[in-house]
Amino acid sequence: MTYDMFNSFFQFISISLTYFSHICYSSFISLSAIIPDIACFDEDGSRFVNERLRSGTLDEQELAMKVALLGKEDLWVDNYGRFVLQGLFEFGTDKMKEDLVARMCGRDVVSLCMHKNGCRVIQKAIRCLALEDINKLILKIHGKILTVSRDPNGNHVVQRLIQVMSSFATIKDKDDKPNAAASSQIQFIIDDIKENIEDLSTHCYGCRVVQRAIKHCVDEQKHAVVEQIISCDVETLICDRYGNYVIQAVLFNGSEEQIASIIERLTESDQLLKFARQKYASNIIETILEHGEPEHKKKLVEGMLLDTRNEEGGYCCVVELSKDRIANYVVNKALENCDGGLQEELFELLSSNYQELSKSRYGKYVLQTLRKHQSASA
Repeated sequence: MTYDMFNSFFQFISISLTYFSHICYSSFISLSAIIPDIACFDEDGSRFVNERLRSGTLDEQELAMKVALLGKEDLWVDNYGRFVLQGLFEFGTDKMKEDLVARMCGRDVVSLCMHKNGCRVIQKAIRCLALEDINKLILKIHGKILTVSRDPNGNHVVQRLIQVMSSFATIKDKDDKPNAAASSQIQFIIDDIKENIEDLSTHCYGCRVVQRAIKHCVDEQKHAVVEQIISCDVETLICDRYGNYVIQAVLFNGSEEQIASIIERLTESDQLLKFARQKYASNIIETILEHGEPEHKKKLVEGMLLDTRNEEGGYCCVVELSKDRIANYVVNKALENCDGGLQEELFELLSSNYQELSKSRYGKYVLQTLRKHQSASA
């Protein structure tokens, strides 16, 4: 094909798309020979095909299905062509979805999960398929969860599986009992997460999978994951760039006993002084002070009020924190979010150390917040 012929061909497609985009109710049956070209050409082409799948006739859906199964173009991984498959999963008949699943399972599903476009097709399939068909896909990634979870694209597939299957598990049957079969189908995912909890929690993509399990799994599975987190090296997770988000997920979704265990780790001995001055651990403390339960805020503020300067080697925790480049944000957050007697104690302790704090670059910021709150309460 010469350049002129090639250029003319795509001009024809462009003109066709312009026409059909303004007459969205027209059929693309007359364009059956070039549906793959239209779908893969650009964003407008994929939108046109997807619109026809949504509002078109059954004949149009079946035509698109034929293209998807028999076409030469690999729509599964095409940047725009994938929308044909996503549209069929969303708007197609049950038989179409069943055939697509069969075709998908005949491919390397793990590689598809880790492809930037293929992972989106699989996520759409998981959202739209019946439980039985999702189980067929699950079997294809058995034994590969760690690999897929650590992948920039694959982790989204594992997250979607956890979310959707856990949602299925909450649907009660005719006897008003939860669908235990749905949660049992992803038990191998939960087992892999538990066995690799520290590795996944400190991984930039794996931590997302762990958080999703904590937030969405049924209580039994959620409890098991959190218990595994608590039993590992929690200090490593608290201070880790990604692990701190896993700990925050525990604080919002764990049981009262599990949350109390994390709070205890943060406040025991002189750990609060250490964690509040660490970049990632301080995020956890600030989150508790801003969004935590009153008793958890109280525990942290009481730790900040610790003053052992009358002892050899002693220190005043809140003063030391106020002078630190990271921890001063923690003190400010405490001033903004605590009230009552604890706030008054903080005000008094900071005010009594005004001279020392005023000489500190970061202590000055704390004093500014202190004056603002004192003026507001005057």
